[in-house]
Amino acid sequence: MELKSLIGEGDTVAVEARSDGVTKGGKHYGNEYHILFRVLQGEIVEIREYTDPMHAVEVLR
Repeated sequence: MELKSLIGEGDTVAVEARSDGVTKGGKHYGNEYHILFRVLQGEIVEIREYTDPMHAVEVLR
């Protein structure tokens, strides 16, 4: 994954990223992600990931 941007405030870190790869069947898979981390006392305690599920279905089915 390629990190596009990173913002942190308080106990929250927001990451914008992009994947780039090739499936076993030779199809290109590149998706956009927003990943939200919550950190407590230096440890990740929660992760939420948002992406385009239809892209995954179209490429991986």
